[in-house]
Amino acid sequence: MLKFVVSLLTVVVLLPASVSSSAPQDTPSPSHPLTVGVLRRDGVVVPFASHDGERWSHIWREPAVAMVREAAPALSDVPKPWWPTASPVLIWAAWPLSERARIIAIEKATVISPWCVVQIGLQSTYKSAEAVPTAEERPFPKDGIAADGPAAVRPLTVLDPTTADWRIVTEALALPVLKSETEHARHGGVRSKKASDQRERAGTRFTLEVLVRADAPVPGLSLYYFEGTKRYVGPPLTLWGGEQRPCDRITFAKGWVHRLSDGTFASNVFVTSTDCTRAGLTNTLPLAALTVADKPFWIVQESDPIGERYKILDAADPKFSAVLETIGGWCR
Repeated sequence: MLKFVVSLLTVVVLLPASVSSSAPQDTPSPSHPLTVGVLRRDGVVVPFASHDGERWSHIWREPAVAMVREAAPALSDVPKPWWPTASPVLIWAAWPLSERARIIAIEKATVISPWCVVQIGLQSTYKSAEAVPTAEERPFPKDGIAADGPAAVRPLTVLDPTTADWRIVTEALALPVLKSETEHARHGGVRSKKASDQRERAGTRFTLEVLVRADAPVPGLSLYYFEGTKRYVGPPLTLWGGEQRPCDRITFAKGWVHRLSDGTFASNVFVTSTDCTRAGLTNTLPLAALTVADKPFWIVQESDPIGERYKILDAADPKFSAVLETIGGWCR
């Protein structure tokens, strides 16, 4: 695992301790804080969190409603309190999902319109390997994170059904998902009446839809984020004008899976009930895993039909509680 420390003018590659015992620490300080931002597919970096060695904080302005489109300020005119050291950060390390890290430079400040609000971002030299959609895409695709300051970043790998991990994790989750689903039904989960039959639940296959892996520094240890569903026959959905079409009832499961060195798994599973419309669901996009001041965190984007949020999760907490949350955009 490579550890990058990026300052305003230098890039230092830190090797694992087994290679170099004199490697600098991944602990920020007030004089050299860590700043992270989401990396949009169009190359715009939106800073949203800073760590001073003790705690996370949000200093960049959140999106705002504007009656008229704002003009992009010059970098020198971006308010000093938005920067962790009151000076513009011009060189960042970009960590795209499933790709190698790279160094990017900030060219200018720019105005973006996430959802129905406006935000100031930083246009960088980053070029995505994926096609850039129109600005109206919601949520606008994120390729990963950009970071400035001391941190050990672990790249994430987005997996697909052709990988061995997909099959192994699907099998490992079958029983934990069933147990969580049964508990959810027992406490009156919405749209779960027919699925409350234990035999039906046990005989219904769990299907993975999302699987993202972060490898630990110790070989053989991995942490995954997953999303998936179990589907049951439900009442038809009535469309506008009275037309009806089939509509499954769905148990939606998401959470975290630890693959341990002995090949066993430990999981944290959260389930909810919905139907074919997927109403009420929140989708999570993991963007990076990182260690700051010897503490593990994950950076994720959460989105639903009305907006998006960026969160920093405490990966040492079994519930992956958020230590910082900020708004990325919304419509009302």
